[in-house]
Amino acid sequence: MTGFTLTLLCVIAEIMSGLGTRWGFWNFRTGLGMLRWAAYGDVVAVLMTIVSCIIAGYTRKWALEPLVSQGYFLNPERGAKTQLRA
Repeated sequence: MTGFTLTLLCVIAEIMSGLGTRWGFWNFRTGLGMLRWAAYGDVVAVLMTIVSCIIAGYTRKWALEPLVSQGYFLNPERGAKTQLRA
């Protein structure tokens, strides 16, 4: 949940960096600095989410099941092993 919250805050900062520059709240350089730090925050949020999934996988085996099932359904060759009988 912390990774999701951090991601939302970074998205708001990314949007406001451009809008604040356009509306004249700050100059172009400040907007780019905000955009850069928001991108760093997004990378940290992704890493936090990956670590959380790994920790949850070690403590509860069912925590990674949705991720595994998504990979199964996205696999284009999952139906290739079935054979039709004539």
